[in-house]
Amino acid sequence: MRYLLFIFSFLFSANLFAGELTIDEVKKKYNQAIYNSNEAKELDKLLSNQKLQNNLMLAYYGATKGLLAKHASNPFNKLSYLDESLKHINNAVNKEPNNIEIRYIRFTIQSQIPEFVGKSKDFYTDKYFLINAVEKSKISKSNKNQIEEICEFLIEYGKCSPPEKNSLSSILKNCKTPLI
Repeated sequence: MRYLLFIFSFLFSANLFAGELTIDEVKKKYNQAIYNSNEAKELDKLLSNQKLQNNLMLAYYGATKGLLAKHASNPFNKLSYLDESLKHINNAVNKEPNNIEIRYIRFTIQSQIPEFVGKSKDFYTDKYFLINAVEKSKISKSNKNQIEEICEFLIEYGKCSPPEKNSLSSILKNCKTPLI
């Protein structure tokens, strides 16, 4: 009887630790994985073993495959991971084409792909979508950090024209102004 109780309690506690990741946990782990290949592998394993609850999770799963491509040294593996990455992200975009965060995820991945690879076909479409979205967004406490991050990334990696950079810089300045 004691053994059955032990086995039952072990199985129950294992179930608790094998729970689904929340989107906030995924985002935190993703940001760590950008610079650490072991973190990218761990996040990939965690996401592969769980039911992806929504399209945003699917996009982050695809982006994690993109990080595996970034960290891979073998060119064949890089392309394989990249293809898988874009498959998942494009699937998420197709299901929710107006989701700013999903489009931003695809943009961040495609902005890091060398042009000669030919896998960045949505780069400019996403760039214009994101610029338009942040220009139309009303800055609030709930979206301020996201708008700030998108503007900074677009300015740095978005191949923006001077007028686009000026517009994004103005939005960024407004993000830095304390909200009342």
